[in-house]
Amino acid sequence: MTTTHIIENGIVINTIVATPEEAQVAYPDALCIDADQHPGGIGWTWDGEQLVPPPAPPEPVPEEVEGWRAEVAMKATPVDPEDSQSQNVWDRVQDIFAAMPDGIEKITAQTVLARGKIRRDSPMLAQLAPLVPLSEERVDDLLRLAGGIQA
Repeated sequence: MTTTHIIENGIVINTIVATPEEAQVAYPDALCIDADQHPGGIGWTWDGEQLVPPPAPPEPVPEEVEGWRAEVAMKATPVDPEDSQSQNVWDRVQDIFAAMPDGIEKITAQTVLARGKIRRDSPMLAQLAPLVPLSEERVDDLLRLAGGIQA
């Protein structure tokens, strides 16, 4: 029994039981290759010579991380990943806190970061991220990094 990968726009969209020649009749605009000679599956990419697996999905984003883990992750993360001289996220956040007017909001932000847990859905994080600035994706990456830190 022969199986064939059906490739459109460089990506395997289906694998069927048929020879490549039979598959080409059903999928005239697709590239049809022998699955036995080119192991892979739906979602794999054809590079012109072989099939390449799709990238692994990112680790899930922790719902919350302890403040000390967030601090370590922020100190290890530059504000601008393209600039080796960029200020780290921790120092930028400290600058933002320093510029805040004294009051309960500032005290709360500093205390939560120092002693509490940072939740992904927290209003504080939603307010701070654009000021740093950090995109939603970079915030997720920072929380993944923080969640993986062991002491």
